Amino acid sequence: MTRRGSWRTVPQADAAGRLTNARAFLQAASELMELSRPGHSCNPVITQCVDAAIAYGDALSIRFGGIVNSRDHHQLENTIRRAIGERLPASEARRLGQILGEKDEAAYGAHSASQDDARAVLLAAKRFAQWAEAELSRPR
Repeated sequence: MTRRGSWRTVPQADAAGRLTNARAFLQAASELMELSRPGHSCNPVITQCVDAAIAYGDALSIRFGGIVNSRDHHQLENTIRRAIGERLPASEARRLGQILGEKDEAAYGAHSASQDDARAVLLAAKRFAQWAEAELSRPR
């Protein structure tokens, strides 16, 4: 079988586990944000937001396409689009790209994100989650 994208096939039943994880990552990000203090690094908040967005994307692509992104997370948009087509609005694709763009610096970089930085990413993650939850409630 020739692979044509950055995805691999998985059982559609795996979508439920990814959705559970997505919700947990987003909840963890919210709780970490509440615990944050001015002047301290908020990178963990951003990292949880990124993980939530990835898990939501995986849940979508698995549920509607039976595929999951298996390479660079920056290819997640293409995997989602493969699974749901044009139901992925440009605004949500941009939002996902912005969230994923925070991954390397938050997880591996030397920069410490401020509370304002983290709040902005958390808001983007919550908006992406809201859209994803609505999509996931649709019939196949």
